[in-house]
Amino acid sequence: MPPIRNITPVTLESIHEDIPEYIHNNQIIIANYNDMKDVYLRMLKDRYLFPIDRDILIACLTDMTYMYCPGDDLNKDRVIELLELEGDDDDDDEDDDDDVPPVSRVFPEVPPDSVQTVSEDESC
Repeated sequence: MPPIRNITPVTLESIHEDIPEYIHNNQIIIANYNDMKDVYLRMLKDRYLFPIDRDILIACLTDMTYMYCPGDDLNKDRVIELLELEGDDDDDDEDDDDDVPPVSRVFPEVPPDSVQTVSEDESC
């Protein structure tokens, strides 16, 4: 198998430009998070690489989904849920899911062992 060439990195510094540009250039309509996951997969297929912490990537994709379709209550609820979970880390005695990463609670389809911990310094 020949080596993969012409990889375009999508970094934290460029994610806010690269994904919307890809969506615009390919005339993709984003209505929900599944549409955004499809964009991510298409970008991978088109040799875009995301060397970004997965929790941050998921948060960015969730936020962008809401930006593209703010009228959908499910999109809004996912953004709010991610925000509430970040704030719940301070209340350790109230959190019954200490061993389950926050992203896995919002997106049950994400296996808990595939989620990486995010430091508070990192953001979209």
